[in-house]
Amino acid sequence: MSQQNDAIRRTLDALKGDAGDHPGHELLEAYVEGRLDQDQKAEVERLAARSHVVAEDIADLEAMRRALVGQPRPDTGWRRMAAVAAVAAGVLLAVWVMTPSRIEAPRSVIRSDENARVTAAMTAGRVVVPAAIAALRSREGTLLGAAEPARFHLQTPVGSAVLSTRPLFTWDDAPAEAYTVAVFDQSFSEVTRGRTAGTSWTPDVDLPRGGTYSWQVTAHRGAENITEPKPPRPEARFTIVDGATAARISETQERLANEPLALGVLLAENGLIVDARIQFERAAQNNPETAEIARRLYSSLDQGTPITTKPAQ
Repeated sequence: MSQQNDAIRRTLDALKGDAGDHPGHELLEAYVEGRLDQDQKAEVERLAARSHVVAEDIADLEAMRRALVGQPRPDTGWRRMAAVAAVAAGVLLAVWVMTPSRIEAPRSVIRSDENARVTAAMTAGRVVVPAAIAALRSREGTLLGAAEPARFHLQTPVGSAVLSTRPLFTWDDAPAEAYTVAVFDQSFSEVTRGRTAGTSWTPDVDLPRGGTYSWQVTAHRGAENITEPKPPRPEARFTIVDGATAARISETQERLANEPLALGVLLAENGLIVDARIQFERAAQNNPETAEIARRLYSSLDQGTPITTKPAQ
């Protein structure tokens, strides 16, 4: 019994360090049998709410225990039978009740430092956007009275960091026969320009990393040329992350490709608001249990665009 208690203690310590860990079966069995104190029980329930694997294991153990009520138990006990069944079912981790062994987590894709930040964001229901990114979102001003309504709006990238040195620019349909896109650096010098018939455009040159840029689109409609945004409307500004940040974010995107909620939080923390919105949309659509949290996190980005019902492409 002391070996089992030691295993439970080690598992709880591991869970407090990384909620992505799958607990050992000693812990789940103790939970099902009601042998944990309130804090330990809350720790397991917190993880079960975040991991469908843990929740399914608890359900399986409870079902097995109910099925064995009133049945003669073999010498190994119902818990060892449950552990064997879990291994056969392909559970990521199984720890035998009578065998002392080190509890090892599966290869969790979420690191402990990341998990702490993701958990904090989920609990608060909001992501804290970097101050430098928040500063890109100028408020609309007024010049001598009410401003003329915008004829069309620029969509992305606006008020966000981007990963690519050749970002995709998108805007509303004016409609127009053609559009000219102009990109400027912080000294208002033009760095690239292009013309297209559609409502999206990608530059054919790389924009320097670490820079902050603004951009405008001019819609050509016959003899009429309409440029947006124009004063007193705020500039459409964005920044391109530096090389070191780009490498780190690329690794995170690959590692957390199947964890959109966590990935969205980490992207937003790095200022990639547009990419974070996409991940929160994925999380809202793919997991009903965390959909409301995903919507709250999405709304905290203050982008003013509702979550769509279409899967992210």
